[in-house]
Order: sequence, then structure tokens, then C-alpha cells
Amino acid sequence: MMMTLMWVECSSSIRGIHLSDLTILKEKLEQEASENLGMAMIYTLVSSARDWLSEHYGQDDGADFAEEEVAKEDEVIIPHGEPVTLETFVAWGERFEAELALERAKLMPESALTAPKEKKLTGRQWFESGRAEYDEDIDFDDEDFEDDEEDMLEHYLAEKSDASAPTTSA
Repeated sequence: MMMTLMWVECSSSIRGIHLSDLTILKEKLEQEASENLGMAMIYTLVSSARDWLSEHYGQDDGADFAEEEVAKEDEVIIPHGEPVTLETFVAWGERFEAELALERAKLMPESALTAPKEKKLTGRQWFESGRAEYDEDIDFDDEDFEDDEEDMLEHYLAEKSDASAPTTSA
């Protein structure tokens, strides 16, 4: 099965392309199409035509390229401000910390600023200091704990046997 390309016959040039160049391009595309029979070829044909046109009429692409360069130059971001170096960053960090300290000082009540700092005790230190009060009713005997384990086991087994027993409906 021979594939033929649909081609618009023109007596004059199409957008500045001479009729002789159009016939050469048509023959090139027909040859490319016959080589690619049975395969998807639209992309191949368009690429081939674009390459041929850019080889023969490349000055138009140069104008597009120049426009792209101008657009890229317009997009260039000109840096502003002070360049960041280690020294400028350290200086900024010190200023920033000072500002934060000032803000914290404004938010704190005056009594917190003037009162001496009391060292917080650890849990162990607090317990050993005798300030800890505990309820005398709580018994920490190991015997009670073992009894609780046995009670929990009995309760669990009772629930399990109740759940596995067949229920009869009246």
C-alpha cells in the first residue's frame, strides 16, 4: 500500500518559499514517508521538514534566537543589597539575637528580670528533699500486685468462656 502525501499545489511561493524548494521538500518528505511505512511517522516527518527548512531558510530562526536572547536578558535578576559573606552573616546573627532578646525582655514582667534565678530541682532531688507528700493509703506490696494479676487472669478467662459459650434464643 503506497502512501501519498496530500500537498497543496501552489503557483506561487508559500510565505517566501519558492515553488522549486517546495517540490524538493515534498520529494524529501515522500521519501521519508516511504522509509517509515507501517510506523508512526508524523513526528519524524515534521522533524525532517523543520530540519530541512532551518537548513535552507535559517535566517528566520536566527531572528527568533535573537528575540529569545533579548527575553533572557530581560529575565536576568540583578542582585541588590549587601553580598552575604561569613562576616556579614555573623554580624547579622548578632543583631538578630539582640533584637530577639529585646523583644523577650519587653514581654517578661519586671519581677522576672530582677528576681534571682532559682535552680529547678530534678524529680529525684525534689523527692529526696522531703517536699514530696504521698498518700499513706497506697500500699506498694508485691503480694497485692500478684493478687491483682490473678484477678485479672480470672476475669479474662471468665469473659473468654462467656463469649465462646453458644447463646440460645427463645
